[in-house]
Amino acid sequence: MRATEGRQRSNSSTPMLNRQQPSSSYVKGNDRDNGGDDDDIVLQPFTATQAADSGIGVQDAPAFMAIPLDGALQQKLARCKRKMDLASSRLINISRQGGDTKKARADLDAAVATWSRLSQSTDPGYLFHTINDASTRAAYARYQREWDAYQKVTREGGLKHLHNLAAGGVGNFICFGLGGFAAAYSGSWLVGLTVNTVAWTFAEPLISMMRATTVNNPYMDFYMVRQRLQARAIREQLEGTADLECNKKFQWLDHDSNHTEWLNASEWLDRTSWRGLWAGKHFTDDLIYHVYSVMYGLTNCLPEFFGKSFYDMSTWQGKLAFAGIRAGGGFVAGALIQEGMHLLRASVMEHTGGKETVTKPCALWEKEAHYVGMLLDRIDGKLAEHGLDIAAINTLEQLKASLLLWHQKAVAKSRFIPSLAYEWRVMLQSRRDATGIDPEVPGKRLDTLASFIGKAASQLPGIAVGQLAGSAATRSALPWVRWSGYIVPPLVSIAWGFSFRREFEVVGRTMLGVGQAIARRCCCGVSARADEDV
Repeated sequence: MRATEGRQRSNSSTPMLNRQQPSSSYVKGNDRDNGGDDDDIVLQPFTATQAADSGIGVQDAPAFMAIPLDGALQQKLARCKRKMDLASSRLINISRQGGDTKKARADLDAAVATWSRLSQSTDPGYLFHTINDASTRAAYARYQREWDAYQKVTREGGLKHLHNLAAGGVGNFICFGLGGFAAAYSGSWLVGLTVNTVAWTFAEPLISMMRATTVNNPYMDFYMVRQRLQARAIREQLEGTADLECNKKFQWLDHDSNHTEWLNASEWLDRTSWRGLWAGKHFTDDLIYHVYSVMYGLTNCLPEFFGKSFYDMSTWQGKLAFAGIRAGGGFVAGALIQEGMHLLRASVMEHTGGKETVTKPCALWEKEAHYVGMLLDRIDGKLAEHGLDIAAINTLEQLKASLLLWHQKAVAKSRFIPSLAYEWRVMLQSRRDATGIDPEVPGKRLDTLASFIGKAASQLPGIAVGQLAGSAATRSALPWVRWSGYIVPPLVSIAWGFSFRREFEVVGRTMLGVGQAIARRCCCGVSARADEDV
């Protein structure tokens, strides 16, 4: 299996905006509150009638596209364009209210100037005709042919199903098998919970790297976007800043009237509904986890057939049998769940607007890094030329800065260990680089912390029932009581735990938002830079 291959970070829970038609959402970078630069969250309504809880028709499905080779530049340009639109909207609103427009005009002028400087460096004509030469064009053409052919073969081939099975099985063993062994030998559920949560959080990038393809579900993608907005809305309400013009930074486009409004977090949440999104993601991403209920229930009841001493936790043989058999059952369940989830997502892609994204192998990342390195050499050569005007130098420097980010990523993804380290760095960094992010790799410290909280909380119902009732029930003289002790804990673990792991994460993210609001109120003198991570 391709456990050692890199992956393309474009099958995102916060997908890239299509350059012609907006997708459901795009979240990137810092979620600062008041003052300073604009927020980096960009939102579009999932559909024009989302608030009515209606399903999403095929004609309303958002379009998704993979990040192209000039993706870093395109994302910067999209952000600059959004800042320019937002500054223009603020100027109009302040002018209508008769306020002082001096600062708003200055902000708009600055945004326009930034847009103008960047637009030339993101012009494909400038990139591919001024910077490229015959050798770089040939390298790009070879790379693109190989990448297109690889995607076609991977999507149409059957090996992607084996990769799903391997990713699910290995992922389950790392996420929960190791914690099971730790809990069995330590005799402490807390040790098992800690190991499981840490392993689950940091093993997810590896699982995605092992998959040959990933099918996304925009319902789940967009549902997770709401968690940051919920935390932000509560924070603004506690601070009393919700009505400030600088916090109206979330775009809402009415497709019927083609009218664009800028809303604060609370207003945007009021116009969307979580129920339709929850139902859409629950079908493909949550129900399938009941395979765990069946598998763990079967492994729990083995002492009924092999004797009570089979899982004798007072001996190392019994501990090994208990942890090993559960880990093996979890391996099988994880493999089936991973494959089943992607089959379910693929079966409703036409309805949801999802997309199957191919994992980019290390060999292609290496060729991409080589091509970008050639471009950087070309830029250095251009900068060394005499007679360049200031505008040309600024454009080349901007282009070089973006390509350096791109090159660093491509180099890292060309090898297994650096690729995994790159993913972990993204999970722990305070600001996101100019790259897309996947649903399983949060990309900010507080997002990762919220995910950590959600994963830990989702395991507690099963642990509580197993510790309080399960262990006592399995020692009963009544067969039906013992069978209840075998079956009920894993059923509760999924029905009231794993199936609501995203909701627990939302609660965790909201708690962090409330905590930040309280901290700000208590420490009002802290610079706005202090909340850089949120």
